[in-house]
Amino acid sequence: MKALAVLGIATMATAWLFGAQADQAQAVEQALHPPSLAEVARKTREESAKLPPGAAPLYTNSNLPTQGSLSSVGLNPIGPNVHPGESPEGAFGEKPSPELVQKGAYLQHKLDVARQRLTMDQRELSVLQQQLSQNQMQYYPNPYKSMMQQYTRSNINKKTTAINQKKQEVADDEQAVENLQAQLRDVQQQLTLTGSAAIGGVPASQSVIPPGVRPGTRAYWHARFQAARQALSTANEQERLTGEEISLLKLQQLRVLDPNKRTQIAASLLAKERQEQSAEQAVQKAQVDFEQLQEEFRASGAPGEWAQ
Repeated sequence: MKALAVLGIATMATAWLFGAQADQAQAVEQALHPPSLAEVARKTREESAKLPPGAAPLYTNSNLPTQGSLSSVGLNPIGPNVHPGESPEGAFGEKPSPELVQKGAYLQHKLDVARQRLTMDQRELSVLQQQLSQNQMQYYPNPYKSMMQQYTRSNINKKTTAINQKKQEVADDEQAVENLQAQLRDVQQQLTLTGSAAIGGVPASQSVIPPGVRPGTRAYWHARFQAARQALSTANEQERLTGEEISLLKLQQLRVLDPNKRTQIAASLLAKERQEQSAEQAVQKAQVDFEQLQEEFRASGAPGEWAQ
């Protein structure tokens, strides 16, 4: 009996040893050759099929709902039924309000105008500084030319005052741009929460309308005419400023003797002349846009004083 017991124990130990070695070998095999994604998916489906009725469902990309609050990986993050140009439903199932979209478009328009104003004032400041430099070169203290001294000194003083004023305007422009950027970021964050990733879909003619202003009202026409007049004035100012920059370059070209610098000035002059042509076209376009707005206003039958 004792021999039989010892034999049984030895047999069980041998079986356990072989089983452990087999498990270890299987683990090493899986580590060296992991199963493919297809095998994992097949095994997952088999286990899901064995679940009893009423058990918690096992979701995969093959059965994940595409409607409602869940969506499959890789689908449209703002909804499968949203097409370009439509207002998407947001994270809470709501579409962005028209007032919020209009506010974003209006702030973007204001920011574009402020940036344009900043660029123009920076260019005008550069022109004033160059003109002051020329006036200082032409000023020679000479007691026998008191009249010329008085005239030139007066010009220098005027240019210096104009430069200081323009520097302040540039600083104000920079602050205005920063303020508008902050306001626009706030609106964009609100639009993002509603599922709209960007401000779009508002025509350029309507982006100049402040939020809450109804079409056809006096405030509506006032905003449109104000924007049109501003665009025309800016175009004329840009054409004038480009002409002054060209005059300065031509004068600089006459004074410079270095051939390399003269070549650089000639290239800059050519670029400015092309810019002047674009400025002239911008003036013509702004004038046409203003005339078309006047025709649209007359056709609306609104009182004439609303165009002021």
